Amino acid sequence: MKRSLFVLLLALACMMSPAAAPAADWGDNARYHQAFTLYGGSKSDPFDLYYPVELTRPGLVRVIVSVESGSGPSQHRIRATLVDARIFDPKKTPSGFWDQIYRSVRPVAKTAQSVMEIHPMVKVSEKIIGEVVTYLKNITHVFTGDKKKKPPAYYHGHKVMESSMPMSGLDHAVDHPELAATAGRYLVILQNFSSQTVKGKLLIDYPGTAWEVDPEIEKGYEVKADLSVESLGLDGANRVMVVIAGASMRGVPAVRWNDPREKSIRLVLKVDGQERKSVPLQEFDPGMKLSKSGRQTLRYVSDLAVDREAEVTAVIDPDGRLVEGNTRNNRKAERLAPGQQRQRHKRGEAGSALSASDPAGPATGAENRPDLAVTRIWLNAARRVNVEIRNLGGPVPPELWQLSGADQPVLQLTQNGRSWAMAPLSAFDPQRLLSREGASVVYVLDVPLNGPATVGAVIDATGRIDDRDRTNNAKAESLSPR
Repeated sequence: MKRSLFVLLLALACMMSPAAAPAADWGDNARYHQAFTLYGGSKSDPFDLYYPVELTRPGLVRVIVSVESGSGPSQHRIRATLVDARIFDPKKTPSGFWDQIYRSVRPVAKTAQSVMEIHPMVKVSEKIIGEVVTYLKNITHVFTGDKKKKPPAYYHGHKVMESSMPMSGLDHAVDHPELAATAGRYLVILQNFSSQTVKGKLLIDYPGTAWEVDPEIEKGYEVKADLSVESLGLDGANRVMVVIAGASMRGVPAVRWNDPREKSIRLVLKVDGQERKSVPLQEFDPGMKLSKSGRQTLRYVSDLAVDREAEVTAVIDPDGRLVEGNTRNNRKAERLAPGQQRQRHKRGEAGSALSASDPAGPATGAENRPDLAVTRIWLNAARRVNVEIRNLGGPVPPELWQLSGADQPVLQLTQNGRSWAMAPLSAFDPQRLLSREGASVVYVLDVPLNGPATVGAVIDATGRIDDRDRTNNAKAESLSPR
């Protein structure tokens, strides 16, 4: 019997508001980062995990698999594969087949019968499991067939991880035509061909609208967001006014503005210990200012008026929805009375968010933001592709080089529209030249170009840098080796 275990990733959250759409469109990607357990399988009968995701716009899909080393040597052999929903023949599948797979159960709960016995509340259609296995087992011919034969359109790459590889991954650039052809429906498949159980972590970074990150994993991120309540006071109309600050090289992930209200990061206002006002992130920061890296401040003027002396408390994220590097600064209380203005400020409408005038200022001013551009692509005498990246704006923050590889800005290369290679910032600019205004670097791919091809390069496709002009981030050239 084919042993299969399905894991559902809920990647469709509420669609972003029109005002927030442009910022989110170029902000942080959606992210799935969870632990997995691949039970023992065999070469002919691997144990599988399936992760459906839905893209909402073109961009880079990145899959990174890390295997736990455990207490002894690992003899694992696993494979990660990226396909799209065209693998399911619409003529042979029932209406709404993808939706049944995608929405039938909650995350990390769709299991085979043996696991269902551990989780009796889980209800999974065995018919769906059987149909999915039937279609997906046919993908084997992609790996065993004629290497010169063009792979099917639904196949977008795979990586095999042997015992000597504790971490590996693959990436794929999705353009507008492909997004239309696939309806944004993609599937990551993990397969275990070894007899031992393999545990690890799976990261899927993709252009969508969901944030499905295990808080315990997020706590291990080198750089985390840090929101704080900086000041609290009354305006001229005795309305409670709060200044919220973000003071980290990682802002609040842009996709968090898509969280449903019941799961949203919120600002809570209390009067004498009683909660009087709860404001979701989408309302107190509609411009998504706190999604930017570096120091950012935001002044929010509420419609809560104080008519007597009272202790007023402001708490940002009281539910712990956001994993932060420091939560001790999330609360502030002041004794306030009508007519008492704690600080000078701009007058705003009730319930409005305003930019605060802060002497420290943001990490980079709007007029001096970085502007990375792909300026040249050419072949050298050894048929290696050379890509020149030039900084036409202000300095790239040096802290970005200190992030983990998965979180750094990346240079993405494509060959004839298909993903070819990827290099993080620390690889294509190890000397940190781009931290200076006007500097340039040249990245040389270590794989030769064997025939005529259109080679494309995109710098920072996932929007890690607050780039001044993204229209020059991509370039393509037709190259022919001699």
